[in-house]
Amino acid sequence: MILPNVAVMPHEPGFSMSIYRFPQFSLAHRSKMFTVRNAELCKGAVRHAFRGASRHTRSRSACAIDRARFDRLGWHDFSRHLWKTSALSTIAIASSGAAAAAQEGVLWQPQVQTIIGADEQGAYSSLEGFIPLAQTPDSVLFLDLRLRHDFSNGTGGDVGLGFRHVVDPDLILGGYAYLNVDRFDGHQYTGATVGLEAIATNFDAHVNVHLPFGDTSETTSSSSSSLSLVGNQLLEQISTINSRDYASWGIEGEFGVQAPLDLPEDHSLRLHVGGYHFDDVDDIADSITGAKAGFEYKIGGVFGDSGASVVFGGEVRHDNRDGTHFAGSVRLTIPLGGAERTDTSPEPAYAVSEGLRKRANDRVRGDIGVRVDTVESSSSFSRRAINAQTGRAFGLFFAADGENTLGLGTLGDPTTLDDAVTKAGVNGFVVALGGSGNLLTEGVTLQNGQTVIGGGQSVQALLFSGATTSFGFGGS
Repeated sequence: MILPNVAVMPHEPGFSMSIYRFPQFSLAHRSKMFTVRNAELCKGAVRHAFRGASRHTRSRSACAIDRARFDRLGWHDFSRHLWKTSALSTIAIASSGAAAAAQEGVLWQPQVQTIIGADEQGAYSSLEGFIPLAQTPDSVLFLDLRLRHDFSNGTGGDVGLGFRHVVDPDLILGGYAYLNVDRFDGHQYTGATVGLEAIATNFDAHVNVHLPFGDTSETTSSSSSSLSLVGNQLLEQISTINSRDYASWGIEGEFGVQAPLDLPEDHSLRLHVGGYHFDDVDDIADSITGAKAGFEYKIGGVFGDSGASVVFGGEVRHDNRDGTHFAGSVRLTIPLGGAERTDTSPEPAYAVSEGLRKRANDRVRGDIGVRVDTVESSSSFSRRAINAQTGRAFGLFFAADGENTLGLGTLGDPTTLDDAVTKAGVNGFVVALGGSGNLLTEGVTLQNGQTVIGGGQSVQALLFSGATTSFGFGGS
């Protein structure tokens, strides 16, 4: 039922509130009292987005993080103050909006959402604030602020501005745009998310486009080395891993339906399917294309008539790079300042059907934020070990012992001292092993740069990574 001739008059002016440090805050306010005469009460719709299963995806083993570059950019302080300011603004504006929203019949209400979720990569949490900036009985302009923390990768946030309009008592259409900032492995990425949505009594749909900008990639490298004496050469075996984190552009969409089940009052089950395609901005890595499906089970009235609700969600995704992965979440939604109705108060009127009214405050769905992916390449090679004292490659190593019989000059097959000196050559090493008695010789002359060391000694090698290490011959 629609009532004509709206007249809303303030009865008690003013409200007060107190704000404490974000994200833990207490909020005290007095709602404005209103008298409504032959009123058609305003209508609108709210929505929030949940980072959900589209968190940063990656397939990697180990990498070194170059935080110095990030610190030089000074982005950390900027983003920290930006999101702190945004969070406090959310609370302040929502508090003032709550007083106005206490009027019965206003469709779009300010609200706060907290989310806890997990997938194969770890756990994450999020705090979101939805603030109607201006609304009429059939449209709303809203601000959507989001803060999130990924316990494995970093923090991020989004500032969004959206619009919703009732085109039919059973259909709301809307659009939105977000500025996204995400910190991933010590590097900051920025981007924009723009999208369109449709909300009906029994179905909903959306499509989101992701557009990263600024510094869109970060490459790090790590290496490991080992030394071994192969024949008469000291070799360094080197393994390297190059890891590249990059922001992806792409598109994501979803279609959801309300399951036609006989559920308890204030309970609902939403099922959805969708797909996504993301590509490297620099066109280096392969594109990622996949499909998704999931559910949301909503329980309303968790705190009596406050309008609060809890949603349990789960989603499975499969794509051509990461295969199949799962995610789950719990979301608590708390409206701010909704007025309680009494048994004698008149039934409020809206410009939408009863079924759509219950969904008008659905959050903006889908993937909101910068998608960051990781690709890795590995390689291995060997080289002659580098002498840490000279900075040049070691010469040949020939071992001699007291048996005074010719051999290959290896640790397992030593040769005579004279033969070792001859074959080690310039800059070579003669390793004198004492396991077979004394080494007897009539006297030998070492060649240029040659060194004689005992079997129980070691040499210092300069590794590929720049570190130094010692290599012992295990003799006596």
